[in-house]
Amino acid sequence: MSAINDDIVYRKLQRYLDSLPVDYPETESGVEIKILKHFFTPQEAE
Repeated sequence: MSAINDDIVYRKLQRYLDSLPVDYPETESGVEIKILKHFFTPQEAE
């Protein structure tokens, strides 16, 4: 996967997590994506 495709996958995961009762909101800085990348591989994020 390319870095751009990876970011799309992580953004989808972030939006899914944000829809849960304990949200995971998007931030201006994008730090939430960096955190997700730390915990999940692109394959796991899909």
